[in-house]
Amino acid sequence: MNPLVLQSEKPGRSNQDHGPAARIAGAEQVRADHETYLTDESRMPGGFADELVFAASEKQVCEALVGAGQRRIPVTVSGARTGIVGGAVPFGGMLLSMESFNGFIGAFRPDGGGDWRIRVEPGLTLEALNRIIETGLPAGNGGPGYDPDRFPETPRFLAESASWFYPPDPTEKTAQLGGTVATNASGSRSLKYGPTRDWVTALRVALSDGRVLELRRGECISAGGSALHIRFDDQKRIVHPPRIRPVRVKSNAGYWGGRPLDWIDLFIGSEGTLGVITEIELRLARKPESVFGGLVFFHTEEQALSFVRLAVSRDGPRPSVLEFFDAAGIRFAAGSESGAVRAFSFPFDPESAGCAVYFEQECETDRMEESLDGYGRMLSECGSSMDEAWGAVDERELRRIADFRHALPEAINTVIGGRKRIHPGIHKVSTDFAVPGESFHDMFRFYREHLDPTGMEYVIFGHIGENHVHLNVLPGSEQELTAAIQVVRDLATEAVRLGGTVSAEHGIGKLKKHLLALQFGPEDLDSMVRVKKELDPGWILGRGSLFDIP
Repeated sequence: MNPLVLQSEKPGRSNQDHGPAARIAGAEQVRADHETYLTDESRMPGGFADELVFAASEKQVCEALVGAGQRRIPVTVSGARTGIVGGAVPFGGMLLSMESFNGFIGAFRPDGGGDWRIRVEPGLTLEALNRIIETGLPAGNGGPGYDPDRFPETPRFLAESASWFYPPDPTEKTAQLGGTVATNASGSRSLKYGPTRDWVTALRVALSDGRVLELRRGECISAGGSALHIRFDDQKRIVHPPRIRPVRVKSNAGYWGGRPLDWIDLFIGSEGTLGVITEIELRLARKPESVFGGLVFFHTEEQALSFVRLAVSRDGPRPSVLEFFDAAGIRFAAGSESGAVRAFSFPFDPESAGCAVYFEQECETDRMEESLDGYGRMLSECGSSMDEAWGAVDERELRRIADFRHALPEAINTVIGGRKRIHPGIHKVSTDFAVPGESFHDMFRFYREHLDPTGMEYVIFGHIGENHVHLNVLPGSEQELTAAIQVVRDLATEAVRLGGTVSAEHGIGKLKKHLLALQFGPEDLDSMVRVKKELDPGWILGRGSLFDIP
């Protein structure tokens, strides 16, 4: 097959006939019975849908898309609604829920060797997948068991699955895998393992007209900007690759413009605007022999930044995780600000710390003591020590520290939820910027210099090993909200000036599309819009996300 020609496939590859999809009709009925489906973790207000469709198979997804196209109504894909940029918030038309489309299909090894690959449906959650891998039990989220005809090697995989793991580690474990692929989710382990894109080996994607593409990594690559020709039974569609100015940092803003372009990557991270993912193939990795970690405390942020520089340097230990917490973040995660019950124990009062860094280090078991000694020397050089750390050398304690990390955004949302009861129009204002390593200290200083004078409450935390931290501003009034939005725009402008991105991880959705023009010029944006028109000429998928209808 010509590597730039794809044959569209007919829908319904699954051998199970689920019948018609469940459907709730009428905007008032949807709001009355399923109001939680009208928003996501962004808390973006005003969402509504004229109908809610629960798809349980690829065939049902395709039938829903065909029907929407015939009626010329928009389609918003809904997963677990864990996104924070409003991508799953509908504004009219059809809301297509994938939560019932949640099977574990099977596993195989290419050519009988190498890393295991698993095939799943898009509604399977990350926590359900991890449970399958850890326990060797194939059923997930109440979905059907594996398909023995397509994947006869699955019993062998389940017998040894506990020795393997899926590296992408987004904060929200209830996220559905279709959503993590659609947003190219990353998480704390992306420092070593990269984002979701690096672990997707094949996809099935339903286009807006209900036709299905099967995409396998490495089989359809545009090396010189050549177009993709998609053959249908009755026509041929031509799609031109986006021509986008590259950035030197982890970025999740707009469509993927890698050169050469593997066309599977165009759909990964496209936020439900180019197609609906109906089947996912993922590569697994072998579990490391041993892992240890620690939440280490520092008196000053400069000490913490020095520790990070040493850890990621050429001669450093190269940890798999490096996460930062400023002083406010430590207090929030510990529960002192959110009012939550304090469920974490520390070697000393966390409120006395200036900041903290959480690290995880993979190593061979017989070299753990040597690795621990190395961290001790680094911490001593940076004004801290393992005596002032919450350490973990077993999986149970590592999970407790991870729970502490994940408690921070939940605590922030709790605080904002309380303030919204007094000021309904406010919401947190968050950033997702990353800059090149040589510019990170300047960007960090820029955060403090521009936010401290405002007097607004804010928290800095996140993936410091990738020069990518999250800044959450917590306004206490409508006036502070307006000020926060303007400050964040100024910060975004500076991040781009330094060679960075306006979104390293969370995507653009509906809430951040005004920032795309800061990072990309008119030609870049026109190139993305052309791809959208060529794959979704009716502009029905994800309407309002990434771009407005031109």
